[in-house]
Amino acid sequence: MTLRAVAFFVLLYLYVWLRIEPVLLYFRVGPRFPSFRLGLPFLWESASYPGGMVEYVSALLSQFYYYPLVGALVVTLVGGLLCLGAWVFLRATSGVRPDVVHFVPAVLLLALYSQYAHHLTTSLALLTAVGGTCVYVAVQLRSRLSRLALFLGLSLPVYYLAAGAYVLYAGLCGLDEFRRKRWFPGVVCLACGLILPYGLGTCLFRTRPLDSYARLLPWHPEVKLIAWRLAVWLYAFFPLAALGVAVREWLKGHGRSGPVGRSEPARGKDMYPPPKRLRRFWVGSAVLLVAAVATALVSFDGDAKRVLQVEYYAQHRMWPQILKTARLLPRRRYDLVVYLTVNWALYHEGRLPYDLLAYPQHRGSLLRVAAEFLWSAPSEYRGPSYLACVRLSDIYFDLGRVNESEHMAHEALENGGRRPWILERIALVNIVKGRTAMGRTFLRALEDDVVYRKRARQWLRRLEADPSLASDEQVARVRRLRPEHSKKGEPSTEELLLALLDKNEQNRMAFEYLMAYYLLTGNLEGIVRNLSRLVDLGYSSVPRSYQEAAVLYAVISGRSVDAQAASEGTVQRFGRFERALARHGSDMVSARRALAKDYGDSYFLYYLCYLVPGPEE
Repeated sequence: MTLRAVAFFVLLYLYVWLRIEPVLLYFRVGPRFPSFRLGLPFLWESASYPGGMVEYVSALLSQFYYYPLVGALVVTLVGGLLCLGAWVFLRATSGVRPDVVHFVPAVLLLALYSQYAHHLTTSLALLTAVGGTCVYVAVQLRSRLSRLALFLGLSLPVYYLAAGAYVLYAGLCGLDEFRRKRWFPGVVCLACGLILPYGLGTCLFRTRPLDSYARLLPWHPEVKLIAWRLAVWLYAFFPLAALGVAVREWLKGHGRSGPVGRSEPARGKDMYPPPKRLRRFWVGSAVLLVAAVATALVSFDGDAKRVLQVEYYAQHRMWPQILKTARLLPRRRYDLVVYLTVNWALYHEGRLPYDLLAYPQHRGSLLRVAAEFLWSAPSEYRGPSYLACVRLSDIYFDLGRVNESEHMAHEALENGGRRPWILERIALVNIVKGRTAMGRTFLRALEDDVVYRKRARQWLRRLEADPSLASDEQVARVRRLRPEHSKKGEPSTEELLLALLDKNEQNRMAFEYLMAYYLLTGNLEGIVRNLSRLVDLGYSSVPRSYQEAAVLYAVISGRSVDAQAASEGTVQRFGRFERALARHGSDMVSARRALAKDYGDSYFLYYLCYLVPGPEE
């Protein structure tokens, strides 16, 4: 059994490390990843309510996902401890040594992480409840009073640590008492599961009744995450195992066998000859391997991994990897964050004017302004996700729109909590704007982060030597690009980008974003009007998408354009496209499908088949 367990968890560790890559969860899309702060204040805050300490430990361990080898070890250890708890529980309740069934929690945990669901907090709460149960069932006290004293003595720490998972502890203890036909202790255990959370949680700690009974459980509204039903099955394994033990004993009492674990008695290891024991070992190992491999294959969400990889690469400014990964994503998995990130990467790779339409796009996939993120009602927020705010802050900072970058960073801080890259962005914005003291404040807050504290200290040392960071190339560049804000009110996307070009005509990013904005919104006149900027910005030729827009402008408006704006080859290509489109009449769905092969990255297709009739849902 030891050899099998070692082999299983070594393979699990390698799979989590190399295939799942828990570092991706550190940059997951959404505000659910827990923040953590070093120091006593955060510890005392966490210790002030039931379940807080499990959340504290979970938040601390989650930070180590950033380090691939350590993150995989965290997942493997949690799975191993759950399996150990299952083995102790089944061994104590059934009197036999489990063969492979106690590996089920690790297989379910593998399925959870294959879905890129971060359920470490709920897993630790489950581990706490199972640990308390194992102590209770393993210590076989004869006296009814001593058993109740042990149950109640464990109840207080289990509830304080695991909050709602205490109900599982009480239920498992009660089921074990009923199985042993000790009715009164069983009723007391179940009654405590109903009463104690209200008494301690609601009355003593002043938590909501829902939190008193369900905090940290997978179905709690604040915990529900991706694949939360799998987490429910992980919790359900232990009561189902307890019921299985009871059914097995009932069947044995009626002259049948229905083993839940290994059928040989614990004392009778040598009752079976070595060949039979060896055969059972290999059969059990094969069953476990097949179950684990099948679970990994069926549950693995490759598209979810690619979405998280896009964000991971964005945080590390790995532009080619972003574009390579985004090409593998189906259009249905593109969201605002992916759209923004892909176009940001296209700019930094020098491909935005050329490959814009080689990736899925829509009108709002390039940039958003703050006016689009207002509340339409007091309780209805129409703004972007926290990570979209982070990405917009990054893009605005690169463009030189420092105020908008700061606005989006604070929106992200409000919606997503204290993520380290948000604090770093706000610190840099304040330094660029000359508010060095405020920048130091955010960097000192970043010193409390497990992962980013070293970077924060490096920034603070640089500020000691150069208080304005005038020698920093990035800060100096953004200061040069930053426009004067004389207009009151919120600018539109076009006004925002034009103001950047008015400030600095060499702001290539502002120009390319302006032209991409015109392309995606169908502003043909705006594209033609700004073609004259190409020479000053050092373009050797007119990008094809700009040429195609100029041809469309000439055809639709009836006006002529500069002969250098569109080559003869582009004009001829439009003629071929127009004839191919005419064959489909008004059936735009058919046209989109048929023309995608030859004109998938063409502005002709985007404008005439998507913008004019309306985007395909």
